[in-house]
Amino acid sequence: MNSSELWARMGILFQECRTTSRTNLVTNTRACLMKMVIAPASTRTGKSPLALYGSWVREIDKEVLLHGRPVPARAVFNESSLRLTLGLTKTARVVQVVGVFFTAYDLTAAAQQSVEIKSARPITKEVMRQAGGWGAAWAGAKIGAAAGATVGIETGPGVIVTGLVGGIIGGSLGYWGADWVVDQME
Repeated sequence: MNSSELWARMGILFQECRTTSRTNLVTNTRACLMKMVIAPASTRTGKSPLALYGSWVREIDKEVLLHGRPVPARAVFNESSLRLTLGLTKTARVVQVVGVFFTAYDLTAAAQQSVEIKSARPITKEVMRQAGGWGAAWAGAKIGAAAGATVGIETGPGVIVTGLVGGIIGGSLGYWGADWVVDQME
């Protein structure tokens, strides 16, 4: 069966399995699952649908996530990790203060320009740039850090490093993206 035949068959089965009322949802879903997945697979393997489903449950995912052994505290928290965390916290505070300083400077310059030209446009644009930039940078950093940590877990180079890099990249893209959007408003 080629892919076009498979898609055609799935379309026919989907039309047959559409539910018209909420009361038939469970019955129709079970019937569709039987028609689309379990029945064709059981025909190929020669197993009954119940045996086939049971084998899927037993055989597909044999990953063990928890072994039941306690994790020692020093594996998560130790002297060097505390020093690193405190150092990163101090650095982040300095960077944040510098960012707030530049924001205040940019807003002051925009306010002076607004007074000079007797228009609210420069200060409005700068407020939008700053609010959008800080907000998008924060959101981008959160998303980037989560994505980076996910990549770090999967690939193994270190969740902290990939999370940090993802946060920096996401935050930068968020800030510059908001800046670009404000520039397009002219």
